[in-house]
Amino acid sequence: MFGANEKQGGRYVLLSAAWNKDNGQITYRGEAYYTPVSSAFAHLLVDIRRKATQTTKTSTLGGRKVD
Repeated sequence: MFGANEKQGGRYVLLSAAWNKDNGQITYRGEAYYTPVSSAFAHLLVDIRRKATQTTKTSTLGGRKVD
């Protein structure tokens, strides 16, 4: 699970219920997962504040189809 951490400047970082010297336990949808302690500083690179103002353009290119 990711959540905001003020110690990391408000970044959304990997949150664990329990870290020890080797790994951390993360619970997602009722199941426990284990991750190495080196992933404790993993963070999301999405600017949540700017998400509401972003626009997306899509286009479909012409050409042959592969069956």
